[in-house]
Amino acid sequence: MTRKFGEISEKIDLQTNNPRKLYRIISDFCEIFIVTKNYTLNGKTEPTLKGTGVQGVAEFEGNIDVKKTLKSKSIPRIISGIIPILIGITGYFFSDSLPLPDTLQFGGVHLAWLVLPVIGLVLILVKVKTVLIIEIDLKGESYQYKGNKQVESTEEKQRLDVVSDIRISITGFLADNSHYKDEYTLQLKQDVQFIKDKLEGIVPEYRIPG
Repeated sequence: MTRKFGEISEKIDLQTNNPRKLYRIISDFCEIFIVTKNYTLNGKTEPTLKGTGVQGVAEFEGNIDVKKTLKSKSIPRIISGIIPILIGITGYFFSDSLPLPDTLQFGGVHLAWLVLPVIGLVLILVKVKTVLIIEIDLKGESYQYKGNKQVESTEEKQRLDVVSDIRISITGFLADNSHYKDEYTLQLKQDVQFIKDKLEGIVPEYRIPG
C-alpha cells in the first residue's frame, strides 16, 4: 500500500438516479484535467452494483486515480555532494602529507582524490522524484425510492424510482515523503480544490430533481 503523506481531502455528497453516467462525466473531466495539469492516469474502475443482503438495496464503488511526477534537486543531497568534492580537492593538494598506499595511484594522483569529486558531482546533479497522487472515489448505495414527483413516461418513472446516495471523495497526497516540500503540498491542495470546484459545477445536472 502506498503511504499517504501530506494528505488533503474534499468531499461532495449528492443523490442521483444515474451513477454510471455521473462517473463517465467525471472520467471525461479527468481526461481534460490530466492534460491541462500535466498529470497521468494511474488507474480507474467503473462503478458496479453489489448486493448488501438487504432487499432493494445495492452498494457500488468506483474510482479514478491520477498522478504527477515532479523532479527536483534535494538540498541534503547537494550538501552530501559538496563534502566529498571538498575532501577530494583537499586531498589532491595535500596528498604528500597523507600516508596513503602508492598502489592506488593514477598519473601520480591517488585514486581517492579523483573518485570522491565524481561521487560528489553525481549527488549534486541527480534529481529526486516526488509523486503527487489524486484519488477520486465514488461510493454509495442504490435503493428503491417512493417519491411524489409527476413524470410523463413509464420509462422515466422507473428510472427515477431508483435513487443512489453518492459520496465523491477527492484525496490528494504525496507518495514519497522522503522528499517532501511545502510547495508540493500547496500545489496539491490547489489541484484538489480545482477538481472539487469543477465537479461541483458538473454534478448538479445529475442530482435528483426536487
